[in-house]
Amino acid sequence: MIHRFFAVAVLILLTLLALPAFAQDGKQGDSSGASVVILKFETFNADQAVMDDFYMALHEAIDGHPEMHVKPGGDVSINDLILTLGCESANAECLAGLSDFVEGDRIVYGSVERSENVYLFSLKMFDFARGEFVREVSDKTIEGNTEQIKQGVRAVIEGFLYGDVGKLEVAVNGASDAEVFFDGEKVGQGPTTLSKLPLGEHAVTVRTADGQKKSKKVMLHRGKVSKVIFDFEGAKAVEAPGAVASNNYAVPGWTAVGLGTVGLVAGVLGTTQVSSYDSEAESMICGDALCPAASTERANKLQDDMDSAYTMSIIGYSVAAVGFAAGGYLLYETYAGGAESEQPSTDETDIEPTVNVGADSASVGVRIGF
Repeated sequence: MIHRFFAVAVLILLTLLALPAFAQDGKQGDSSGASVVILKFETFNADQAVMDDFYMALHEAIDGHPEMHVKPGGDVSINDLILTLGCESANAECLAGLSDFVEGDRIVYGSVERSENVYLFSLKMFDFARGEFVREVSDKTIEGNTEQIKQGVRAVIEGFLYGDVGKLEVAVNGASDAEVFFDGEKVGQGPTTLSKLPLGEHAVTVRTADGQKKSKKVMLHRGKVSKVIFDFEGAKAVEAPGAVASNNYAVPGWTAVGLGTVGLVAGVLGTTQVSSYDSEAESMICGDALCPAASTERANKLQDDMDSAYTMSIIGYSVAAVGFAAGGYLLYETYAGGAESEQPSTDETDIEPTVNVGADSASVGVRIGF
């Protein structure tokens, strides 16, 4: 009985002693994957606050990656290491020889440049076992104040570690069939949703069918769907090729109607004068009697006036016919025809004015064929 109790006690003690070992194995499991040494980046006019935040964000992102963890020992730059080996450049052949000097499976290095409020980031990751670069981003641009730069840094690092996993929704209000451009490259028509995009800051441009164009900057992060909205209030509707916007008919239409009205007034006035002169001429008929010289002169003048009035009536009615016909058609297209059809008609429209002028009357007609 005593021996059995002693055996159980020893078993419990061994179990308790083994627990720290299991805990240590679990901790080591958290550091599984490739060990990465972060080298000192080359900097050009970069703020120290931005660089401190950059190193911290890069360290956290690598440690948070399921296939990597940070290995201490990156107090030198890539230039210092390649000078040690006597290499002329940091190519794959040269970097493969650094495995004896770096206690890690991979190295990360690059450069950070600043010009006013614009930062330029370049990062590379080299794997010693594979002898090649496994990740690389070049000349990633971030523009803004210090806080905006810090936010953009995380997006650049995420893109460096995880690749093109960005998602973007582009909403377009007030315009149909608008073209969407991502970093200058056409990617479709808005509204649209884009995926598998590089993370970081990018330029999105939308161009409407009538030539309006707007651009915005957008920041893409891993695990988030970014959204950008473009408003084109009052954007013009574009007709099919060969068609003319109906609103363009309004001004010439009313102008033609105005000219037609002036012509009608001139025609009526000319007809009235012809009738008046004709009545006066009839009253001056002398019959078989000899007319006085004054009557002869007046008759000659009346004939000239009648010719002028007759000509004015013809011209006036002609202008009225053409003006009313053309103006009426243009106004119809403006206020009725444009709403009935969005595509240009293939039918021909024939407008033919007719004018009939007599001694005592005049008639105006218009034939419109569709």
